[in-house]
Amino acid sequence: MKTFRDIEKLPQIEGSVVTIGNFDGIHLGHQKIIAQLKEHAEKLKVPSVVISFNPTPQNFFGADHAVLSSYEEKDFFLSSLGINYHLVINFNKKFSNINAQTFIEEFLLRKLNIKLCLVGDDFRFGKNRVGNFSLLQENGGKHGFAVEETATIKHNQIRISSTRIRECLQQNNLEETKKLLGRSYSISGKIVRGQQRGRTINFPTINILPNRSKSPVSGVFAVKVKLSGQTYFGICNAGHKPTVNGREFLFETHIFDFEKDVYEQFAEIVFLKHVRPEKKFNSFAELKDQIEKDVIEAKKFFKLTSS
Repeated sequence: MKTFRDIEKLPQIEGSVVTIGNFDGIHLGHQKIIAQLKEHAEKLKVPSVVISFNPTPQNFFGADHAVLSSYEEKDFFLSSLGINYHLVINFNKKFSNINAQTFIEEFLLRKLNIKLCLVGDDFRFGKNRVGNFSLLQENGGKHGFAVEETATIKHNQIRISSTRIRECLQQNNLEETKKLLGRSYSISGKIVRGQQRGRTINFPTINILPNRSKSPVSGVFAVKVKLSGQTYFGICNAGHKPTVNGREFLFETHIFDFEKDVYEQFAEIVFLKHVRPEKKFNSFAELKDQIEKDVIEAKKFFKLTSS
């Protein structure tokens, strides 16, 4: 897969099948759309193109909700699904003022030479969201491209959506989240240097800054850590470190029986069980006692799930 963050750098192609959306989390519903997209691309013998936005239009216009996947994570998941091109549009004020007809003519027709567009029947686009499924169909009839509605994917008779997954994560319902995503929820990023206070209580951590404005998870979790091709287990505190009056949100992960120097490396933290909410303690001694209990509970969980 090739990724482009500037449509003008996209090579001229003779045809394409395109789907457009936020694709936040790349959940099972998204994966079904991608499968449809690839099937059409193979039949028409043209590249498959996913158009996504960074930031999402909702976040740009001030919605206060967490993003499930960063641009980098989304790009990784799309690549694993076998897409040919991922076009990431910088959703800014200039782009938000492009009218729907111009978007069709300049983006879909001129640059992508679109042969088929795959979107939901409630899809809206262009300035003031005036563009819709009908406008795409009308243009398709004029310019010779097809427009097809994406299939709705449900779990327990409810539509799978990024909003529903956010709600599950807020409720610490990781099992339901896994069913909707098709995998356990995870975050990834570069390991940065922290204040190294964990070392003073014999619980050193690897620290990852959130690569999004708001995290969908908070609290202490039993986690699996993927690092340098290896898998480890540990506990992660996702939060602001209230015991030390921290202001910056951080993913602090203590890996069991691990002493390597891994600063600047990339790690994936996979959330498997919610242990407890984040809490402010009166002293480091109290915090250490609680972490010891958290480790016992997490190890007990891993022993149960691995048996």
